Amino acid sequence: MRTKIVKLVVILLAAMNLTAQDVEFKEEFRYHSGARIEYDRGRPHLQEKYEVIPGDRLVFEYITNNAGEPGNAMVAETYISFQVGDTADAFVLNADDFESSEAIYIQMCRCQDKGIQPLNRGTIKGKKDKNGIWNVEIDAYATGRRSGGTYHLEVRGAFKEKSE
Repeated sequence: MRTKIVKLVVILLAAMNLTAQDVEFKEEFRYHSGARIEYDRGRPHLQEKYEVIPGDRLVFEYITNNAGEPGNAMVAETYISFQVGDTADAFVLNADDFESSEAIYIQMCRCQDKGIQPLNRGTIKGKKDKNGIWNVEIDAYATGRRSGGTYHLEVRGAFKEKSE
């Protein structure tokens, strides 16, 4: 009887591990012109209140499903979002600029640090090419709202305009 239980547990754990690893990693690099970031700053745990609405800025969003990260068996979207002036052709944002540019890290998961965390140090650089594609480098940090842990966010990508 004991051997059957042990075998069953091993089979279940193996199945759970395969399921978590079978999820395909996805990421999206997009920007919105004539937009701005909106969320409930008083309740950052309400990540579902985050949205991009009409405005006078360029809003950049890097979105991933977190698949394949160690210890993460769920597929939950994570965002890095920020905004710059609508007429910019290039930009460099440092920690001093993060608050005014609404630079945030969002975890849409059932996890300890779910919700919206502001970026608090690092650099974000971007330059628009002749085809309207933004080449952006993010090397920034956020502190977990509840855990106090540090999230080091490194992303490079070509951001294309989001078509509605």
